[in-house]
Amino acid sequence: MLPKGSRIFELTSLISSGESKTGGEKFEFDGEWFEPRSGQHWKTTIDGMNNLAKLRRIKKSGNKLRFVHYLDDYSISEITNNWVDTRRSSFGEEKL
Repeated sequence: MLPKGSRIFELTSLISSGESKTGGEKFEFDGEWFEPRSGQHWKTTIDGMNNLAKLRRIKKSGNKLRFVHYLDDYSISEITNNWVDTRRSSFGEEKL
């Protein structure tokens, strides 16, 4: 059982592949500097990174910065329209 007020989260990457004119800048977090590798860039601007830090949505994991992605960031609902039909492949395999 989680303590009252706890929120389930996962840490996701703040870095995307590809070159960017502005997304490869150094970023300071908790007194340390971080920078995407060559050929990578931040998924947001430095202003965006600063905003995420103010909102406490960045955590250091190893030597990387990660985004705190909470389970309740997006609404979820029960699947009530479940399609259970199947078909056979044309290769005589079991049902797919």
